[in-house]
Amino acid sequence: MKSNLEIFKTKKLVLAPLAKVHNRGFRLSCRKYGAGLLYTDMISIPQIVNNFTSMEKFFEATEKDYPVAVQLIGNENDDLKHTIEYLNNFNIFIDFNLGCPSYKFKKQEKGGFLLNKPEKIQKIIQILIKHSKNPISAKIRTGLNSSQENAVEIALLLEKEGLEFLCIHGKTLEQKYKQGVNYEVIRKIKDSVSIPVIGNGDVKDGISAKLMFDKTNCDAIMIGRASIGNPRIFYEINEYLKTNKIIERDLAITKKMIFDYWELYNENKDFEIRLQELFALKQFVLHALRRFINSKKWRIAISQMKNTTDILNYVSELN
Repeated sequence: MKSNLEIFKTKKLVLAPLAKVHNRGFRLSCRKYGAGLLYTDMISIPQIVNNFTSMEKFFEATEKDYPVAVQLIGNENDDLKHTIEYLNNFNIFIDFNLGCPSYKFKKQEKGGFLLNKPEKIQKIIQILIKHSKNPISAKIRTGLNSSQENAVEIALLLEKEGLEFLCIHGKTLEQKYKQGVNYEVIRKIKDSVSIPVIGNGDVKDGISAKLMFDKTNCDAIMIGRASIGNPRIFYEINEYLKTNKIIERDLAITKKMIFDYWELYNENKDFEIRLQELFALKQFVLHALRRFINSKKWRIAISQMKNTTDILNYVSELN
């Protein structure tokens, strides 16, 4: 299958692979508001290998949302070959996680804890490229810490091995999600490779998105935590990039966004592999309402509710 990287020329906003956030309703909400390439939640390779049959419905639904990337996390000891051969049955992008800072992956040498082991990264990517009919990409960070920033070296290695595109989160592994994105490293990578580069880190509105483009010259921008409970951010950023005007989101718009999301969730919940219904709604609503004056009172009330009907009734009466 040939990759469709032309999307980065027309759809420059990408939905990040957010752990414990994603469901198909959320992804489709983001697409509705202007997201281009969508990512699934991060999935471990053993989870796929051990559940080929039960996960088939999930991947069949996911490929309908093309362009969409399934993000994998693993290491050279996992069954990479059979995982990739299974995923060849679906029309998707495959992204390999080289940036997750979760400490649980340190001993396993997965995610960002592979960044200082380029020989292992090379071995993994070679296996993925050799056996995949789908385009392969990766998501990396600038390095383990500020004294070990080797992202340019890793980017060049990944390009040499045949990656279609690369996403760089402009923070170190040690930094996790603290403020302070390193635009300079992203720019150096963009200047060093010929494949498309997606910039990621601290993009929360139109102003920060424009700053990322201006500082790095990246081909596209990945939006992560700022999209939780706010898929409309893709519309707001796109409008700012076109008009230089900030688009406000009032309570009426927010309530519609919540109900539209919930409709999409319910249309697609049979395809989910993780999220529980109550959590999927409560998490979305709590984030969606954060920006309003009365949000503390609202969020306390919603956090104590035990079913989705009560939450939806409460939201409908907000004013």
